[in-house]
Amino acid sequence: MRGSPLVRAVLVVLALLALLGPLRTLTNRRTEAGVPLQQAGPGSAVKKKIHLELTSTTVPFKYQITSGGEPIWRGQSNSTTAATDLELEFPPEGIDLVLDASWSEQKPTAVRLALIPQGSGMMARTVWGTTSVSEVMTFQEEK
Repeated sequence: MRGSPLVRAVLVVLALLALLGPLRTLTNRRTEAGVPLQQAGPGSAVKKKIHLELTSTTVPFKYQITSGGEPIWRGQSNSTTAATDLELEFPPEGIDLVLDASWSEQKPTAVRLALIPQGSGMMARTVWGTTSVSEVMTFQEEK
Protein backbone atom coordinates (compact mmCIF):
# COMPACT_ATOMS: atom_id res chain seq x y z
CA MET A 1 0.00 0.00 0.00
CA ARG A 2 1.44 3.38 -0.97
CA GLY A 3 0.88 6.29 1.37
CA SER A 4 -1.50 6.68 4.23
CA PRO A 5 -5.24 6.79 3.55
CA LEU A 6 -5.52 9.70 5.97
CA VAL A 7 -2.95 11.74 4.02
CA ARG A 8 -4.76 10.97 0.76
CA ALA A 9 -8.09 12.08 2.24
CA VAL A 10 -6.54 15.35 3.47
CA LEU A 11 -5.02 15.98 0.01
CA VAL A 12 -8.40 15.38 -1.69
CA VAL A 13 -10.11 17.79 0.71
CA LEU A 14 -7.43 20.43 0.07
CA ALA A 15 -7.80 20.00 -3.73
CA LEU A 16 -11.59 20.41 -3.46
CA LEU A 17 -11.17 23.53 -1.32
CA ALA A 18 -8.77 24.96 -3.90
CA LEU A 19 -11.41 24.45 -6.62
CA LEU A 20 -14.18 26.04 -4.53
CA GLY A 21 -13.19 29.64 -5.40
CA PRO A 22 -13.11 29.27 -9.20
CA LEU A 23 -16.28 27.14 -9.19
CA ARG A 24 -18.12 29.77 -7.18
CA THR A 25 -17.18 32.58 -9.57
CA LEU A 26 -18.17 30.49 -12.58
CA THR A 27 -21.56 29.49 -11.21
CA ASN A 28 -22.68 32.75 -9.56
CA ARG A 29 -25.26 34.79 -11.42
CA ARG A 30 -23.85 38.13 -12.47
CA THR A 31 -25.93 41.25 -12.92
CA GLU A 32 -24.73 43.25 -15.87
CA ALA A 33 -25.31 46.95 -16.08
CA GLY A 34 -26.72 47.22 -19.57
CA VAL A 35 -28.72 49.73 -21.54
CA PRO A 36 -32.47 49.47 -20.93
CA LEU A 37 -34.43 48.37 -23.99
CA GLN A 38 -36.29 51.68 -24.17
CA GLN A 39 -32.96 53.49 -24.60
CA ALA A 40 -31.39 51.02 -26.98
CA GLY A 41 -30.23 53.67 -29.44
CA PRO A 42 -30.35 53.88 -33.23
CA GLY A 43 -31.47 50.26 -33.83
CA SER A 44 -34.42 50.53 -31.46
CA ALA A 45 -38.09 50.15 -32.29
CA VAL A 46 -39.83 53.09 -33.92
CA LYS A 47 -43.54 53.78 -33.52
CA LYS A 48 -45.18 53.67 -36.93
CA LYS A 49 -48.70 54.15 -38.19
CA ILE A 50 -49.85 50.78 -39.46
CA HIS A 51 -52.93 49.73 -41.40
CA LEU A 52 -54.15 46.19 -40.57
CA GLU A 53 -56.57 44.23 -42.75
CA LEU A 54 -58.04 40.90 -41.78
CA THR A 55 -59.75 38.79 -44.46
CA SER A 56 -61.61 35.53 -43.82
CA THR A 57 -63.24 33.13 -46.27
CA THR A 58 -65.95 32.27 -43.72
CA VAL A 59 -68.22 34.79 -41.99
CA PRO A 60 -69.06 35.70 -39.32
CA PHE A 61 -65.76 35.45 -37.48
CA LYS A 62 -64.26 36.66 -34.22
CA TYR A 63 -60.67 37.81 -34.04
CA GLN A 64 -57.99 39.17 -31.75
CA ILE A 65 -54.52 40.45 -32.66
CA THR A 66 -51.92 40.53 -29.89
CA SER A 67 -48.50 42.19 -29.85
CA GLY A 68 -46.08 41.72 -26.97
CA GLY A 69 -48.72 39.90 -24.94
CA GLU A 70 -51.16 42.82 -25.13
CA PRO A 71 -54.29 42.78 -27.32
CA ILE A 72 -54.07 45.56 -29.90
CA TRP A 73 -57.21 44.83 -31.95
CA ARG A 74 -60.21 42.59 -31.41
CA GLY A 75 -63.73 42.29 -32.66
CA GLN A 76 -66.27 40.39 -34.67
CA SER A 77 -67.03 40.81 -38.36
CA ASN A 78 -70.04 39.88 -40.46
CA SER A 79 -68.22 40.75 -43.69
CA THR A 80 -65.19 39.02 -45.16
CA THR A 81 -62.86 41.95 -44.37
CA ALA A 82 -62.12 44.00 -41.27
CA ALA A 83 -59.59 46.85 -41.13
CA THR A 84 -58.10 49.29 -38.65
CA ASP A 85 -55.34 51.86 -38.35
CA LEU A 86 -53.13 51.98 -35.29
CA GLU A 87 -49.66 52.94 -34.10
CA LEU A 88 -47.19 50.19 -33.16
CA GLU A 89 -43.53 49.90 -32.33
CA PHE A 90 -41.88 48.35 -35.37
CA PRO A 91 -38.30 47.23 -34.58
CA PRO A 92 -35.83 46.64 -37.43
CA GLU A 93 -35.84 42.89 -36.76
CA GLY A 94 -39.62 42.78 -37.31
CA ILE A 95 -42.77 42.54 -35.27
CA ASP A 96 -44.50 39.39 -34.00
CA LEU A 97 -48.29 39.48 -34.05
CA VAL A 98 -50.44 36.69 -32.66
CA LEU A 99 -53.64 36.10 -34.63
CA ASP A 100 -56.51 34.32 -32.88
CA ALA A 101 -59.62 33.79 -35.00
CA SER A 102 -62.69 31.59 -34.70
CA TRP A 103 -65.74 30.75 -36.79
CA SER A 104 -69.11 29.27 -35.93
CA GLU A 105 -69.07 26.99 -38.99
CA GLN A 106 -66.86 23.92 -39.02
CA LYS A 107 -65.25 23.99 -42.43
CA PRO A 108 -61.74 24.68 -43.76
CA THR A 109 -61.23 28.43 -43.68
CA ALA A 110 -58.39 30.72 -44.68
CA VAL A 111 -57.68 33.94 -42.85
CA ARG A 112 -55.17 36.52 -44.08
CA LEU A 113 -53.59 39.27 -42.01
CA ALA A 114 -52.17 42.12 -44.08
CA LEU A 115 -49.97 44.75 -42.47
CA ILE A 116 -49.17 48.00 -44.26
CA PRO A 117 -46.71 50.28 -42.43
CA GLN A 118 -46.86 53.94 -43.42
CA GLY A 119 -44.44 54.52 -46.28
CA SER A 120 -43.91 50.80 -46.97
CA GLY A 121 -45.47 48.06 -49.03
CA MET A 122 -48.02 45.50 -47.90
CA MET A 123 -46.90 42.40 -45.99
CA ALA A 124 -49.41 39.55 -45.64
CA ARG A 125 -49.58 36.10 -44.05
CA THR A 126 -52.32 33.50 -44.49
CA VAL A 127 -53.25 30.64 -42.16
CA TRP A 128 -55.88 27.91 -42.33
CA GLY A 129 -58.16 26.51 -39.66
CA THR A 130 -61.45 24.64 -39.26
CA THR A 131 -63.24 26.24 -36.30
CA SER A 132 -60.39 28.35 -34.92
CA VAL A 133 -56.78 29.29 -35.49
CA SER A 134 -54.01 30.74 -33.33
CA GLU A 135 -50.78 31.64 -35.08
CA VAL A 136 -47.71 33.82 -34.48
CA MET A 137 -46.91 35.86 -37.58
CA THR A 138 -43.65 37.75 -38.02
CA PHE A 139 -43.61 40.80 -40.24
CA GLN A 140 -40.32 42.42 -41.26
CA GLU A 141 -39.77 45.35 -43.58
CA GLU A 142 -37.52 44.62 -46.52
CA LYS A 143 -34.59 46.94 -46.99
